[in-house]
Amino acid sequence: MNSFRIFSKADEEGGEGGSQPSSSRASSSSSLRRLVSEKATSLLSSITATIRSIQRRGLAKRLEKVTAESDMLLEDHVVFLMDSVPPRFKQQTWRLLYSTSKHGFSLQTFYRRVSNAFPTVLLVKDVRGSIFGAFATDPYMVQHKYYGTGETFVFKLHPDAEAYRWKYDKEKGSASQNQNDFFLLSTEDCIGFGGGGRFALWIDQELLHGSSSCSPTFEGLERLSEEENFTVQTIEVWSLGD
Repeated sequence: MNSFRIFSKADEEGGEGGSQPSSSRASSSSSLRRLVSEKATSLLSSITATIRSIQRRGLAKRLEKVTAESDMLLEDHVVFLMDSVPPRFKQQTWRLLYSTSKHGFSLQTFYRRVSNAFPTVLLVKDVRGSIFGAFATDPYMVQHKYYGTGETFVFKLHPDAEAYRWKYDKEKGSASQNQNDFFLLSTEDCIGFGGGGRFALWIDQELLHGSSSCSPTFEGLERLSEEENFTVQTIEVWSLGD
């Protein structure tokens, strides 16, 4: 018996014709995924740009506020200090606690206004125009022994900017934990940073005179002021906190 076969148009166009719908669906699915991915990337880029813009505007406002209140700080100085402090303090609000131009030259007033605040930035401008200071994580307290942690550092802002950090000894622990070095001394008679026979920064009871030397507490420090002994023009203390 003869057998007969009915040929379809697809048979005439070739055996692969039957697989075209499946290939088309795969292509459409791939295009859809690519489109979704491109839109997601574009949205993420837009969000990132918006966040950065907000951060820049926020930083600009913060810089403007600080420099408007300060008698010595420029925007570059503030940015340098923001970059220098430990990461957990970088986004904190700056608040002026004490200024000799507003509150007078008095160590008692100094302690009264800053005693409960931490961390703080102490700034000194001398009569030669140099600007320098110290960052402390502990609140100032009147006592006759050193305190503070290895996150304490001293710095110069003008004419050059440089931060001098604790001369780390791995046997003494991390900077945030170490309590045993000569970081900060604040008595009824003076304020001093650093030890080992020399202060990195020392200010007298009247807040009018001070000195700076190559204290072994801080790595690489020669001195902060142009001359070892200096006369104070202005002192400010800023807190970094909400």
